[in-house]
Amino acid sequence: MAQVWSNGRIPACEHRVIVNSKKERYSMGLLSYASKIMEPQEELIDEEHPLRYKPLDHYGYLRFFLTEEALKSESRIKAYCGI
Repeated sequence: MAQVWSNGRIPACEHRVIVNSKKERYSMGLLSYASKIMEPQEELIDEEHPLRYKPLDHYGYLRFFLTEEALKSESRIKAYCGI
């Protein structure tokens, strides 16, 4: 989401976890949706940094995230709302 908000200036990183333990572990995703739509900040768009993303609908992106199209894409966020 920060990638869209920053118009690509804050790149997303791939998250991987490797556990070498015999203990059972639990994780929980904590998400915050202050608004339903996230848009690139106008201050971060100029001639040197043209608009790279359309407004992002959080719930639409969550529905898209595990689709066949998303799984085949190199970047899910770019596939969903990239220009």
